[in-house]
Amino acid sequence: MKLLDGGHHGARLTEEDRLRLIHWIDANGVYYDRYESDAYGPKRNLFASEPRKELESTYARRCATCHNSGDGRQDTWWLSLNRRDVALSRALMAPLAQSAGGWQRCGEAVFANKDDPDYRRFLAALTGLRTMLAQRPREDLLSLKGTAVESQPVVLPAPPPPMPDEAGSAWVYLSNLPWESGRAGWTRNGDGLPRRDRDVTENLLRLGKQRYRKGLGTHAPSEIVYRLDGQYARFRATVGGAEQGGTVVFQVFGDDRLLFESGVLKGMGEVKTTDVSVARVDRLRLVVTDGGDNYYADMANWADAKLERADVAATADRGR
Repeated sequence: MKLLDGGHHGARLTEEDRLRLIHWIDANGVYYDRYESDAYGPKRNLFASEPRKELESTYARRCATCHNSGDGRQDTWWLSLNRRDVALSRALMAPLAQSAGGWQRCGEAVFANKDDPDYRRFLAALTGLRTMLAQRPREDLLSLKGTAVESQPVVLPAPPPPMPDEAGSAWVYLSNLPWESGRAGWTRNGDGLPRRDRDVTENLLRLGKQRYRKGLGTHAPSEIVYRLDGQYARFRATVGGAEQGGTVVFQVFGDDRLLFESGVLKGMGEVKTTDVSVARVDRLRLVVTDGGDNYYADMANWADAKLERADVAATADRGR
């Protein structure tokens, strides 16, 4: 998903498209774009011998110069099939000129138009494969024909509403307060801003196997600043990295005085809790650094981050 979020080949997903793709991945949806593969033996050799030989000859003549395969046996990407519209298959669209409606991914167009004899050979062979698979369904291609479920409109659920602070509660969630400034080293949409009650990929906050409805999501290097003006007594949060392979360090500063430092936390398994006094602190700074290596995979979450109100804390102390 990071590859797509970074604009892979100019791809721009709508939020709904992105969520559908995430749900498909999470559901382990079955779909191969490449049905022919020598790497998996006869189970994935679907073309009969003669059509295969003809296509290998065409591939060797028109494609192999750039794709470094003399007979096509090592590069079966060219047999990728778009099951809904065969003409949109990669082997047809990538070499087809843009003026003819193709992608023209091969530099100069290999097929100037759809009347090219080799284009027609590829189209006929892939259409035959589509027909064969429709007539003889396979267990690993369950959705080839489409299902009743696929034809139904899917309405994605709305995210849960923000969790308010309880009336009269001594604690206030940071995500319910405006920050003075905030920056994140990486965000999915490139705006460079931390997220409230979500991580920077717009998913629920997560540390290890635990998910949190409240908190701040960011990515190293990051700094989030709040004006407290002495109105709060304590700050609490559970902190940790939110990506495998990352290394992050969390720091809490009160009026530029270091109140907490987590040390280097690796991956998603190392989590720490901070509980520090912020009595008479005017300016709270929450900092995440990259652990001294680089900021690759350094998503970081301040989960359940909250402040204790000084007036309520003082009342509670007097009542003891």
